[in-house]
Amino acid sequence: MSERRPDPAEAAAGLRNLALMIDPAQVGIEPSKANPRVWGVLMELGMGEAVVTLVSLADGTTSMYFSTGGGYLGSGEDPDAARASKDLVLKAEKSLDHIPEAATCPQPRPGNVSFHVLTFDGHRSIEAAEAEIRDRRHPLFSLYGYGQNVITQVRLLHERKQASRT
Repeated sequence: MSERRPDPAEAAAGLRNLALMIDPAQVGIEPSKANPRVWGVLMELGMGEAVVTLVSLADGTTSMYFSTGGGYLGSGEDPDAARASKDLVLKAEKSLDHIPEAATCPQPRPGNVSFHVLTFDGHRSIEAAEAEIRDRRHPLFSLYGYGQNVITQVRLLHERKQASRT
């Protein structure tokens, strides 16, 4: 009898769902002066058949998952990635008025970006075309830029790790 190997896409979906469902108190995150409402952000990029999910929490926790499987867990152990995640959460706190309350947090369609903002009172979510968000006049332009900075820090961290192995 052969054991069923875990499906990488199912594992990534499970990690995404865990990030959306976790209670902030269970991971030691409480409202603060800087973050009285927001404790986390998921920024998702719809890229063809795949979705990239970036998870940033107020404590610096940072991970990135790919809907096709794989990703980078624990990137928040790196000070630059943790700082970038904290900055993204702070920016979400300031952008909250542009993001409506949401009962669900669907993945974005191809070519779109979604922000799922985790607040102490529930979730907020918005989706827009990535091309529109890249316009400096878009109300989520800065939030998108902060998210891109987190992705850059995660990428740089893992490039350094790869280089140190060779």
